Amino acid sequence: FVGDDPGDVYDTHYGNNDVVGPNADHGTHVAGIIAANRNNDAGINGIAQRVLIMPIRVIPRGDERDKDVALAVRYAVDNGAQIINMSFGKSYSPYRSLVGQALKYAESKNVLIVHSAGNSGADLDQEEHYPSRRVANVESWIEVGASGPLKDKDLVYSSSNYGRTSVDLFAPGVGIKSAISGNKYAVY
Repeated sequence: FVGDDPGDVYDTHYGNNDVVGPNADHGTHVAGIIAANRNNDAGINGIAQRVLIMPIRVIPRGDERDKDVALAVRYAVDNGAQIINMSFGKSYSPYRSLVGQALKYAESKNVLIVHSAGNSGADLDQEEHYPSRRVANVESWIEVGASGPLKDKDLVYSSSNYGRTSVDLFAPGVGIKSAISGNKYAVY
């Protein structure tokens, strides 16, 4: 699909311009929450005005590989990104140093990383989740957990990861309507 050797972390000259590909709804949904047009009376209103999205597909088949994450971060930084949203994560990162170097590079260029805390109900103060600010030793980072419906007694949604020192803030993460592929909308 992307034309690389997945087992070779040094195979870096690959990719294509198909940001949709299979299973693109999650990234599109997140981008819509951030930047959907607020003045067209259709769908939803994004939380920010006058935002430019640089769509970069990091996860071609549902498993983010460390080299893909590292190369995507570097590409975004080199092409003017000021904020990088990373709404993905995993519990194992065999080449985490590649990702860490890319995140340090982003930090050196004053790029803010906004990262999803994840959806496994884990305490990130006790369990590693990658990529992470702690492993990469990056300060320009905001870790965001999901809050649930207001009727719930707990701020943290039951499947959201959490952590007193690892998660910076919680934002609504349940029942959110946004754009998906094919010029449609869905509630996730």
